[in-house]
Amino acid sequence: MTIAEIQGTDTDTSPYSGKHVTTTGVVTAAYPTGGFNGFYLQTGGSGGEPDATPGASDGIFVFGSQSAGAVAVGESVSVAGEVQEYQGTTEITFPTVTKLAQPLPAVTAGALPWNRLDTAAEKEAHEGELLAPQGAFTVSDNYDTNYYGSFVLAAGTTPLAQPTDVGPAGSDAAHAAVADNARRMITLDDGSSWNYAVFSSHTGDPLPWLTSDNHPRVGAAVTFTAPVILEYRFDAWNLQPAHQVTDAGTDVVTFADTRADNQHPAAVGGDIRLATFNVENYFATTGEEYVAKGLGTCTWYDDRQGNHVTDNRCVGTDGSAGPRGAATAASFAKQQAKIVTGINRLDAGIVSLEEIENSVKFGEPRDAALAGLVDALNAASRIAGVGVRAVAGCRGPAAHGAAGRDPHRVHLQAG
Repeated sequence: MTIAEIQGTDTDTSPYSGKHVTTTGVVTAAYPTGGFNGFYLQTGGSGGEPDATPGASDGIFVFGSQSAGAVAVGESVSVAGEVQEYQGTTEITFPTVTKLAQPLPAVTAGALPWNRLDTAAEKEAHEGELLAPQGAFTVSDNYDTNYYGSFVLAAGTTPLAQPTDVGPAGSDAAHAAVADNARRMITLDDGSSWNYAVFSSHTGDPLPWLTSDNHPRVGAAVTFTAPVILEYRFDAWNLQPAHQVTDAGTDVVTFADTRADNQHPAAVGGDIRLATFNVENYFATTGEEYVAKGLGTCTWYDDRQGNHVTDNRCVGTDGSAGPRGAATAASFAKQQAKIVTGINRLDAGIVSLEEIENSVKFGEPRDAALAGLVDALNAASRIAGVGVRAVAGCRGPAAHGAAGRDPHRVHLQAG
């Protein structure tokens, strides 16, 4: 039975789901490490133009941790196992894998422009196949890089647009942006399901793609240096390398970004510059200080040397929430120095800040944390020769159980 027959047409579910099948193909990707525990198989000689099986994919995932380590990319094998659907991916499970004595014809990476696969059916027709992505790609989102080693890419030379930046909610322009995003979006993954974030067994492992010389930003151009697998996993279409990426991954893609670091926005005219800045849990009361004062207990996020860096969870003796910012005076000083530099470089007349401590919660005057930040801003401003700043006041409802004020939104204005 061919892989195309197993995959079927007109649906994302195999007509042989739950049944035992036997097929042959060439190994195009293998993941003995990283958590995928399987390999991709594609019909020998497939992938060229014209497509010999239009509407049906010639690639399929074979799930089995032992078999994943027993095959190599390029080998020709026979696979027998049960067809199942997992997270939208058709796969052969509980496989028996036999290497073929005579190699099958090599697979050709399909040359498909991603932004021309407009429908789910068109994409499904190439699920699991080896592709050589065509055209320009741009990094559009790197949020999950720190967690799962993946990037959201946009086909083309510009990142995906926030629909309401293009037009009002519900407008034709906003709807057009949603459709354009769906057409151009694709995830570049690292060939693994590892989670590099806190509380993971891989927290100490180096992140893929990122090195001291390679730090892709949103807007960076992406060039593929090797074919990749098109697959549907984790509720998204992904481009997977032929192996788990544990380094800069330059054998898979390279990133190019000619923009200067810390480049200021272009001048737009006007007399007043307004800015907003999320200072990410600026709590002048550190976790260690909170514990030392007998106000409660804390757990921590530590660095690789075991030093406390930020608060994980602080709970007061009365069961209420405690601070959630820096763990120690040293880590608070680092946080504050970065914030001071960022705010002063904004050169704004009015700055709205989010996530500022409501100090009354910890037995201090309401604006103690804010006043300390203003003092630090002014000290740095005098050195730099720019204007000083003053507190314009807090805005918002009660929070943290302290009546009348929101610890997360304040305004500063130049003096």
